[in-house]
Amino acid sequence: MLAAEDLAAICGIVETESARQMNIVIENLISPQFRTLAEGQSVRLEKLAPRNRVEELEAEVELLKSVIRLHSAEIAELKKAQ
Repeated sequence: MLAAEDLAAICGIVETESARQMNIVIENLISPQFRTLAEGQSVRLEKLAPRNRVEELEAEVELLKSVIRLHSAEIAELKKAQ
């Protein structure tokens, strides 16, 4: 039978080999996928409208909605007057 020291040495070798294999998998499979994902995110961020532009458009839409409500009310009054 193997001594405790021998078993410990074998476990150390197996753990080291497993860690090496995991590092290889991470380096060759996972890291490139994360890199690709990050590149895709940066492309999407470049295409997005800047936050201040979106806020400006939201304010403009709210203004247009209020003008439409006002005009609709005025049109309704004019129709009643006819």
